[in-house]
Amino acid sequence: MPGSVARTRVREVVDERPVPPLLEFAAAYSRRLLLVAAAAVVFGYVVVQLSGVVLPVLVAGLVTALLYPPAAWLRRRGWPRILATVAVMAAALALVVGLLSFVGPAAASQFDELVDGARSGLAQVTALLTEGPLGISEAEIQERVGAAIDQVRQNLGGLAGRVVSGALIAVNLFAGLLLVLFLVFFMVKDGDRIAEWFLHLPRTEWRADARELGRRACEVIVVYMRGVVTVAVIDAVLIGAGLLAIGVPLVLPLAIVTFMGAFFPLIGAIASGALAVLVALVTNGFVDAALVLGLVVVVQQLEGNVLYPLLVGRSLSLHPLAILLALSAGTVLAGVVGALFAVPIAAVISTSGSYLHARGRRQREEDAALRQRSVEGVPSRAPS
Repeated sequence: MPGSVARTRVREVVDERPVPPLLEFAAAYSRRLLLVAAAAVVFGYVVVQLSGVVLPVLVAGLVTALLYPPAAWLRRRGWPRILATVAVMAAALALVVGLLSFVGPAAASQFDELVDGARSGLAQVTALLTEGPLGISEAEIQERVGAAIDQVRQNLGGLAGRVVSGALIAVNLFAGLLLVLFLVFFMVKDGDRIAEWFLHLPRTEWRADARELGRRACEVIVVYMRGVVTVAVIDAVLIGAGLLAIGVPLVLPLAIVTFMGAFFPLIGAIASGALAVLVALVTNGFVDAALVLGLVVVVQQLEGNVLYPLLVGRSLSLHPLAILLALSAGTVLAGVVGALFAVPIAAVISTSGSYLHARGRRQREEDAALRQRSVEGVPSRAPS
């Protein structure tokens, strides 16, 4: 009996002891994080199951970010909605088709040579590493390269995991392209009306915040797409002109790869630059390869220190580490498609978080001032 009474008293003391603030804080936020993680898993599962619809919507959103501003400019000058939309989309399609018809055949005929040049350059680099002072074994290099190639194949395979034949690939691509065109048409034509409809879904007291978040998200995506396309064109022109001046062959496909690499910040520039250096190493030797490496470094410094700050500015205020982490997470979760959309999604999350943080701080300051006036006996002002 005395032992049981002592244990009861110990339990009472333990139960009455206050929970440490740090433990209480960790427990409260752990519950919230578990709920958020569960919601994210469910959302990701739904997105994967509906990838045939979600992917065209995302692509259409990026394309709309480029076409909506000129269509809105025409509407402000008295053009009807449908006429402004048709005019902008027709001009964009004409530009794309014209570039493909002018550049496509010549570039397509050289891509096989580009692949062969990259392989030969990689073989030379492998020989240099194995025979040089680093002492790296060829088996280790082949293992690393094979792992990287397998990872790329898995990423690409994930995009078309359900495709079983070339005809089905063509059908899926055509259907996806057709869906994207329809989505872009209606987003450009009625984007503001669609946004207003979505703004009626949240509660009345949340609509002002929802409107501001939507406005900032759209602004970030528009600035990002406009900046990325402009930077991609400038990079492709500068790299192409430099390769032409140095005398490196396969300028056209290398310029196209540079243009496409700009849509994958940091990683795309490194990959396209390495490809140009490998081709120069095989075709022209070490001196021209060093010149190409210098050209790539100069263009990348120009891009990072001048073009992006000038064209994108502070609207996309993401640290390079955040960009790298976003690209890595996007690649792990969704392969090449995830890497393509990772940075704009991260930018939208960043600007939304900054707005909500600033709003919460203002709300806390207003509440503190209200409590202070209440303590001092000063009546609060009636809302105007």
